[in-house]
Amino acid sequence: MSRRRSVILRATAEAEIDQIAQFLAQNSLDVAMRFYTAIDETTKLLAWMPRLGKQRIAVDPALAELRSWAVKGFSDYLIFYLPRKSGIEVLHVVHGSRDLPRHLGVE
Repeated sequence: MSRRRSVILRATAEAEIDQIAQFLAQNSLDVAMRFYTAIDETTKLLAWMPRLGKQRIAVDPALAELRSWAVKGFSDYLIFYLPRKSGIEVLHVVHGSRDLPRHLGVE
């Protein structure tokens, strides 16, 4: 029997996902729906392989394990997450062109 891996979405990440989907829906509702599916698939993958993402250097020591990974099929968008014993905790989902050090406190 396989153990279930969890994906915890912080409220900030949920809001960012919805904002991105709303932006994408301005041009295509289908693309926005595919974005939600891609978020789900990507976070499930990361929950099973939490060390897959690129390790980030964060200003806050509590974020020493912070990692990022591109959303499947939407490579301009990055998921920032922390590995947890039973999966991952998603902190942010942002466009990669944003000023990440200023916006998230990471390099």
